[in-house]
Amino acid sequence: MAAVTLDRDALAALLPHAGAMCLLDAVESCDRQRIVCTTMQHRNPHNPLAVDGRLGCVQGIEFAAQAMAIHGALVAFPAGVRPAVGWLGRIRDCVLHWDRIDTHAGSGSYDLGGAEASRTGEWRAGIGKLLAADLPPPVRALLAPYLDAVASFNPGAAAGGDLKIYPGSPALVRHWLRAQDRMIACEAEPAAARALASRMQGDNRVRPVAIDGYTALNAYVPPKERRGLVLVDPPFEQPDEFARLEQALAGAHRKWPTGIVLIWYPLKDARGTQAFGRRLAGLNIPRILRAELTVAPAQDAQKLAGSGLIVVNPPWILADELAVLLPALARVFAGTEGRSRLDWLAGE
Repeated sequence: MAAVTLDRDALAALLPHAGAMCLLDAVESCDRQRIVCTTMQHRNPHNPLAVDGRLGCVQGIEFAAQAMAIHGALVAFPAGVRPAVGWLGRIRDCVLHWDRIDTHAGSGSYDLGGAEASRTGEWRAGIGKLLAADLPPPVRALLAPYLDAVASFNPGAAAGGDLKIYPGSPALVRHWLRAQDRMIACEAEPAAARALASRMQGDNRVRPVAIDGYTALNAYVPPKERRGLVLVDPPFEQPDEFARLEQALAGAHRKWPTGIVLIWYPLKDARGTQAFGRRLAGLNIPRILRAELTVAPAQDAQKLAGSGLIVVNPPWILADELAVLLPALARVFAGTEGRSRLDWLAGE
């Protein structure tokens, strides 16, 4: 058979499932031996297989079953003939390595009074602690632009009230944009992309784009101004995320060697993050600064122990400012157990 690609509408015509129960978005390639499908429906908060907003990993079997059905239809039936309905009778020897596959990307800002934020209360151990902390004047001065931005979304917090909204990175960056600046905000997950577009509506400086971030990084650099900042904040849903980051950074730097690139990554598996740093150091990219903040023991490779940032072409005073900020933040969030690291993976 000839190579086949299908969009969501075309593949939906080959499945008995309708609407949200059609779990695949596209067929990227298909031949008699294999099929490659893509989807973002696992990150859809309204996925019909989700329970209490969570999508169990076992539900991935249904994603695979639909891919099997599409493959059988394309291989066995001539074009234009709707296939007969088949049944999947039994699954055995299935090993699950993850407990869920529903991590969602940001949508611009977060409702701290919503069900999820209220249930976990995680923000109280983060921004909540920071607002309540008695910060030394040099630290407070460095954090002032950020704290002022958070306060602008929460007028009541200045009078001692709880935060209601936490601004995500698109909202924070927009807060700091000047009249002549512009921002491209990229989000692939459909529901989050719609929310992002709604929140940014009416601001001609901001262009929300429903696109995968790695694709956007290749498409939008270098900017026409030839100067700017790229923030790469991936969801880390895939086991090869560090490799994808390394490849994306190398490609972006070839096209835009003077650009500032900021990469966030989680601190979970110490060996993985150390290997990531070594690979970045070997990319022959000058001026790579690494900053890490650890607020919990790294006892479980699946639990977040802290966060790291990679900065390529950092502004000249950033390293000095982070040397003041990081130890102070470690004390705020974790007391004497907090740790920080600041070093250069590559110099000039």
